[in-house]
Amino acid sequence: MKAYVLFLFGILLSGCIMAQPVVLKQQFQVKELNASAALKSELAQQRKLITDQKLSYVVGITSVSGRSISEIAGELPVSNDVQKIQSKNVKLNQSLRTLPLPEGTIVASASTSCASLSKYDARSAGYITPIRDQKSCGSCWSFGAVGTYEANYLKTNGGNAASLNLSEQQALCCSGGGSCSGGFAYKVFDWMVDNNKSLATESTYPYTAANASCTTTSATNYGATEWGVVDPSGDINKIASVAEIKKAICEYGAVSASVNVTSSFQNYAGGTYFGTASNYNNPETNHAIVLVGWDDTKGAWLLKNSWGTDWGEDGYMWIKYNSNNVGRRAAWVRAKKICVKFAGNWKNIDANTGGITKMNVTQTIAYPVIHAYGKCSPSDCDWGNAVAVALPSSYPYEYCSTYNDAAAKRYLYIDLDCTDTYMTVKLVSDYHDSRPTRTDVYKFKRQ
Repeated sequence: MKAYVLFLFGILLSGCIMAQPVVLKQQFQVKELNASAALKSELAQQRKLITDQKLSYVVGITSVSGRSISEIAGELPVSNDVQKIQSKNVKLNQSLRTLPLPEGTIVASASTSCASLSKYDARSAGYITPIRDQKSCGSCWSFGAVGTYEANYLKTNGGNAASLNLSEQQALCCSGGGSCSGGFAYKVFDWMVDNNKSLATESTYPYTAANASCTTTSATNYGATEWGVVDPSGDINKIASVAEIKKAICEYGAVSASVNVTSSFQNYAGGTYFGTASNYNNPETNHAIVLVGWDDTKGAWLLKNSWGTDWGEDGYMWIKYNSNNVGRRAAWVRAKKICVKFAGNWKNIDANTGGITKMNVTQTIAYPVIHAYGKCSPSDCDWGNAVAVALPSSYPYEYCSTYNDAAAKRYLYIDLDCTDTYMTVKLVSDYHDSRPTRTDVYKFKRQ
């Protein structure tokens, strides 16, 4: 009997521990002492709602409490680019699906292994830069875009997340993505990729929280090669699925997305937030953020905001998967790899090769162009020009280009070496006659 009582007490104690309420941090308690009567009343109403609905988050006086929603949440409601973006996204997906890998290649997909985890936090991987503060300017879209780009840059090129700080002001003034009255994060990506624009550093182009004319700056290493919509349909206005967002976070380091901000969201001070159920058929959002992780035990995303560290959990929020239309307009971006210089003249260092002999690579606005030559007699055969398509990071190669001549359809897969001196090229020849597909591996040296 005694053992049974102890067992029952253990169950009750365990239940009590699991049901512990979220405690309001002292920093928020202190602020509330001097809050206005209106704010105290607002918090009281929100706390009653939290109690009545048995929710697991707390509210307090944050860095944005009492401000108008339009001042702190600056994503515009309607995008006129839906068809254009959808067409681009579908074309990108189709081009990647039609690129075969060389025979015998096994692709170890980082996105698949990561996405199967019950919890993931990109901060622990060193991809997430510190929390920023957009202040009294509705430029969340600029911060969402730059924060997402910074994450992929670090994933692609390495570096110290604490010291990487790129210019939201440049994105605000120069990208055409919007203003302090609102805008779209994806337009920053479009500006970078389609116009071959690179981001300046914060020290070069500091944030002023105000609209201004674009200032010309020198090109930097912070460029982008591609961006895309997370939802497979390419519809920028949809809420992407949990599974698709997880895959994108793993593949690209973080995901730009949007959410619908309400007063309880403003006053969020910790815990797992749930405001209103997401409307997947007709979602509306007003604020751009960055999704950097998840926890299935909470059923929630880890959201990086741009309201400083005096909001939420040091600037972050745990938000339920199906709350406040979070995950709408989810998009990824791919940073240019800077440890190599792809452009230039390359020569096959195997003098006896019977395949590709030399290549000249030039950089266009969006993609590199390869001019390749094959071995023939008495001189090299000119294969002509082909665009080099950037492959997803889960592929063992960075670029692929396709040539089709009288003999075969040939695929060149490029693995760049960060020494800037060598690169490995796999040539897959899919012959038009009865010969089997042939795969050759060559080492090229910069001339």
